[in-house]
Amino acid sequence: MKIALQAAESEEAVKFIRQLGLRHVVSGLGAPPSGVLDVELLESRRDFFASHGLSWDVIENLPPDHYVDVMFGRPGRDRQIDNVCRTIENMARVGIGVLQYGWMLLGGIRTEYSPTGRGGARYPRFDLTVAERAPAAALDWLGLGKPRYPHIPDGELSAEQVWEHLIHFLEGVIPVAESVGVKLAAHPDDPPIPSYMGVARVLVSWDDLQRLIDAVPSPSNGLGFCMGTIATMAGMDTVAAIRHFGRQGKIHFAHFRNPRGQVPSFDEVFPDEGDIDMVAAVTAFDEVGFDGVIRIDHCPGVIGDSRADRSFAYQVGYLKGLVRARQLHTKEESGAMKLTLTVDYGYDEHLIFAQQLGTDAVVVSLAEWRADLLAGARNRVEQSGLTLAAVRLPDAASQELEALAAMIEAAGAASVEVLSCGLAVPQQHPGDAEPVGRGGTLVRRYGERGAPDRGALSALVTQALERLDPVAAGAGVRVAWRTGMPPALHLADFRRLLAEDRYPSMGLDVSLGGLVGADYLAALEEMLDSGRLWLVELNNLAGEGDARDAFLDEGAIDIPRVLRLLGRKGYGGVLRAGPAPGMLEDSEWGHKGRAFDLGFLRAVLQVVDGRPNQRT
Repeated sequence: MKIALQAAESEEAVKFIRQLGLRHVVSGLGAPPSGVLDVELLESRRDFFASHGLSWDVIENLPPDHYVDVMFGRPGRDRQIDNVCRTIENMARVGIGVLQYGWMLLGGIRTEYSPTGRGGARYPRFDLTVAERAPAAALDWLGLGKPRYPHIPDGELSAEQVWEHLIHFLEGVIPVAESVGVKLAAHPDDPPIPSYMGVARVLVSWDDLQRLIDAVPSPSNGLGFCMGTIATMAGMDTVAAIRHFGRQGKIHFAHFRNPRGQVPSFDEVFPDEGDIDMVAAVTAFDEVGFDGVIRIDHCPGVIGDSRADRSFAYQVGYLKGLVRARQLHTKEESGAMKLTLTVDYGYDEHLIFAQQLGTDAVVVSLAEWRADLLAGARNRVEQSGLTLAAVRLPDAASQELEALAAMIEAAGAASVEVLSCGLAVPQQHPGDAEPVGRGGTLVRRYGERGAPDRGALSALVTQALERLDPVAAGAGVRVAWRTGMPPALHLADFRRLLAEDRYPSMGLDVSLGGLVGADYLAALEEMLDSGRLWLVELNNLAGEGDARDAFLDEGAIDIPRVLRLLGRKGYGGVLRAGPAPGMLEDSEWGHKGRAFDLGFLRAVLQVVDGRPNQRT
């Protein structure tokens, strides 16, 4: 399948899409007064996308004004059908193969967009009882003031009348589409209720979708398979529907969305918490040989997300994770791995964001050596409804080991069970971020930076373990030592000393990126067998030698294989999504990049260890 997002001719939009690693785009156009999408208009947009390395495969949607007379059976409908045929011929001339249209005479309908979701995320919602109390308002549920379509109907239309108009349309346009190799994709009625304000809605069930296909048999007559809409049809099994219509070759385009509930009421939720088994759905698409475009559809609103980029990034990462992990064709019995984010102390929006994206816990990062912040960090996390997995302390130099000992004692008093600690190596700090990553993302480069004294480094590791293990044991705290990014100078020393089993309160916090260039699976297996791998930071690097930051789906580390290994070994510790490349117009903390990587991880875990969708 070809994963896509929707975009217009916007430099910002296409850069965002490329940074997510996508190669396909879906786009719609306005409604020219001529009623035809002419060749010049289509070529201009196609060439714009192509100049940014994107393939425009689907027009979404045919402007409703271009066929509204056909839908309502008004005079002029045959003229509009002729114009649609001209649009289809023009699409063929410029190489756009799929045209989605909706037969929703009154458009899409919702009744609410409120912070009722996970962590206060805003969920689009439909409730028929509410809609019936305010039917006109539900037509314009976002308050955009739509002037022409959809509008309050002038009269009633029965299902038989709406079907007659639809079949008349298909009989007029499908032969032309077939002759030029363009496929039409009908979007089901959203919401799938049988009528609204006296106007029938006819694509609201399995049988209705099949009737549409059978009405005008043709390779060009098929579905825009909106998973979210189809899943909300009464009694619908979405995975079975994918198999049924996919085996007929009738899924010409798909929407990726996971709702909770079916008519008469439902919510549009995150893909990992809805009613569809998304692992089974992606498997079904694969089984039927679906190789078309699937677009990330409606998404919940998350904190600070004015354009929905953060939410879309999460869902793109999630679908990519499902597709990648499915290639393993395996599931492992695993420990209760905790998927977490690292959040900065004092930034409440980080906690809200982590909860909205469904993390199991958080790691709180402290920027200063203040023992009084430990209890505050734990309380802030717990009051947010989250679990504290660990507290991350700044790197310690040799002269700061006594201060670190005091922090460990304070952590015990504050009931903080795990501290992530590091030892400072000044020569190894990466340079400034540069816009040389995927799609121009901001990334850092790693490599040898100076030649530190290996003997002094080994001595520092030994000194730290000898001094701090008794303190940690007395405080009831486990200390997980960060091994860092490449060349991960401390890793060999920590592994050697911890293998001696002399320091029971000491363990490892391993960054996967620091293992690039080595046999990372063998190294991880050794650490897992030792029982000293307590935290794993999931990050990735790309490139040889002078490696750079990468998203989890593009680097040298095969993340699905890593998680499969962790599952097979029964790892029950903390997994945390590390900092991601810096994306277009993102926050300093990196909400968009973290959302993408977290979505990717969530999906891979669902495949690898079979964890069910979340429920809130």
